Amino acid sequence: MLGGARLQTADGETVSISGKKSLALIAYLCQCQGMAASRDKLSDLLWSSADNWHARNSLRQTLAMLRRELSPYDPDILFSRHDLVGLRPLSVNCDVHRFLSAAATGSMDDGHTLADIYTGPFLDGFFAGSDIFEDWASAERGRLAGVAIIALERLAREASGKHGLDFARRLLTIEPTGESSHRLMMEMLARNGHRDLALRQYDLCRDMLGREFGVQPSPETERLRQTIVTPQPARDWKAPAFADRTQQSMEQRPSVGVQLFVNLTGSQGEELVSRGLAQAIVTELSPHKELIIRADEVPSDFRADSPRIAEIASRLGVRYILGGSVQRTNEHLRVNAHLVDASAGDHIWAERYDGAVEEALDFQDKVAQSMAFATRVHLLRARWKVRDKAPLDDPAARLLVNRAVVKYYEMTRASLSASVALAERALEIDPDSAQAMRTLSFATTVAMALGAFAKTPETLKRAISLAETAVAAVPDDEIARCALSFALLSADRHNEAAAQVRYALILNPHYPNARGDLAEICAFLGQTNEAIEEATEAIRSSFHDPADFWRHYALSVAKFAACDDAGALESARHVMRSKPDFARGALFWAAAAAASGNFEEARRAVELCLGQLPDLRLGNVSPGFVPRYVREQQQKRFLDMLGKAGLPR
Repeated sequence: MLGGARLQTADGETVSISGKKSLALIAYLCQCQGMAASRDKLSDLLWSSADNWHARNSLRQTLAMLRRELSPYDPDILFSRHDLVGLRPLSVNCDVHRFLSAAATGSMDDGHTLADIYTGPFLDGFFAGSDIFEDWASAERGRLAGVAIIALERLAREASGKHGLDFARRLLTIEPTGESSHRLMMEMLARNGHRDLALRQYDLCRDMLGREFGVQPSPETERLRQTIVTPQPARDWKAPAFADRTQQSMEQRPSVGVQLFVNLTGSQGEELVSRGLAQAIVTELSPHKELIIRADEVPSDFRADSPRIAEIASRLGVRYILGGSVQRTNEHLRVNAHLVDASAGDHIWAERYDGAVEEALDFQDKVAQSMAFATRVHLLRARWKVRDKAPLDDPAARLLVNRAVVKYYEMTRASLSASVALAERALEIDPDSAQAMRTLSFATTVAMALGAFAKTPETLKRAISLAETAVAAVPDDEIARCALSFALLSADRHNEAAAQVRYALILNPHYPNARGDLAEICAFLGQTNEAIEEATEAIRSSFHDPADFWRHYALSVAKFAACDDAGALESARHVMRSKPDFARGALFWAAAAAASGNFEEARRAVELCLGQLPDLRLGNVSPGFVPRYVREQQQKRFLDMLGKAGLPR
């Protein structure tokens, strides 16, 4: 499945399968826990556009055809049991499993095996004709590429001479737009005495960053270049200049220990779920290089006191502990989960998940994805050096706010509606909660920006009032300042918004959300140089976090204002690749495409906007849905280009 979709016997003979859905079904089952999935899951995955009856019928026909085609090789490879369909694990040898095994061991021999097995992206060039399957395959593709990147980077640093260079080159083929991959190649070339080639690699990196992202190399890359340019004594070159920096970077990353979930029921079935859940969470978190993940074979004790939790964290060498419990009642499963900061004994986040026993595997995957995302969101704040200065709320209100923050960062219409509801519940419990007020303000204004809520004067007035109250309660809270800034910009009070977000950056210059917000405000004010500078720094300082698309959107707004239409178009395309349902991004995609003469692309962008917001018109788009440019010439040009793109009057 790596490098494409192929089915072969142990002797290398190609097994012919009729229909892409059959091969897609095998690929999906290979990646499932236990190589099995429910019929409903498979029907939804491959025939999502059909009703339940027709989808189930299509699945039956596909399974019958698969059995006929596979029976000459192994009549028992495919099985059906009750509502489950699966593959016999002993009959299947999957390249993805061998790849993950090689990545996990970490030995140099297995490293060469890993490089040989990873021949290309997961299911590269394979399309099954189902949007849901394509979304799943894309997520798997990213996850496996992340595993390969981490493993190859480690192997390159551990290897010597030609082997280190080979691993670094292999890494660059997987991640050609990764600045860290180019930096590693510079390091490997320099270590092996190829200073001229290392500097040439810097040039390639600089050109790539400008072309793909419109940014300059990071200070870390510039420091490495300067180290290479400066003559070094031979005995110092391999020394700690790189290794120490790598170790320092490792120490600065948040570290999480994932414990086995306690089986409260005691039966074997729930034991498999509890173990599988911990493994699935580790799998979800491992590709994220900003985190250090360690698995624990000892079950979680959610009743443990702070000293006991600190002892567990010390044993694992981590700061945070993620664990919980699994319980079954009749045909229902319940998972309780929590994330604890062992250094202080504080519960950062807790959540409860309910599902059906008959859908245990699907339920397990969804829970693991949700918990992994929640963990990333809360640890991002630690990385951004954001310390919550708001007074401690009622414990029940605080947990609701933390859940609301996770839903906020999912950045979908549905998740933002859920975030608003959770924050409202928190305020009902604790009406004086500054955390709940700023979260509700943020979720409301972003929900309006994404089209989840109608932008009414009453809703906007309340969002501003909530943020103002939160700022008054805790004046040095950078999160509350950003919430107020965003609400003020939504009301076209640009200068007031800029003042608030600038103050937030004084409070915390490491907060990339504040920089991204300042970039957007400066762009609408016509201060394009500062806007581009702030957006670039925000993108560089927090690459690939859930809000990254908004910073590229701010860059697009700034470049359009600066009449850099090609740059604005490239930034807008980047936004839409990562957030295809972001209507604001699509509007600047349309305007930049029209300004660049790409009218067919501009029309597609407008059609996407109108598909989400049918009532959008030139008369209500800006001001209204999008803040207006303060400079009349820039505002007129924006509306003119949207008109040329086909937005109705």
